[in-house]
Amino acid sequence: MPVQFKFFMIPFHSGIQAETDLNLFLRSHRVLTIHREFVNQAENACWCMAVEYLTDSAKPGDAKKNRVDYRKILSPDDFAVFVKLREW
Repeated sequence: MPVQFKFFMIPFHSGIQAETDLNLFLRSHRVLTIHREFVNQAENACWCMAVEYLTDSAKPGDAKKNRVDYRKILSPDDFAVFVKLREW
C-alpha cells in the first residue's frame, strides 16, 4: 500500500467546486494526514491542503464487506470479554 499525496487549493472566495472536489476525494480514499495552510494574498487568499493517503484498492465502504462476525468465531464467554474490551 504505497503512500501518495494529493494537493488542493480552495479559494477563500467562491471555492465551492474545489471544496466539493476535496470532500469527494476524502470520502473515497484512506486518508492518513491532512496538512493545511491558509495563504493570505489579498484577492487570491486560499486554503492549501496536502492530503497523504494510501493507494490500495480498498475503499472505505469495503471494510464492511470484509468484516469478521466475532459472535460466530468466539465462544459466548470470549465474545463477552471482546465486547467489554472494544467498549473500553
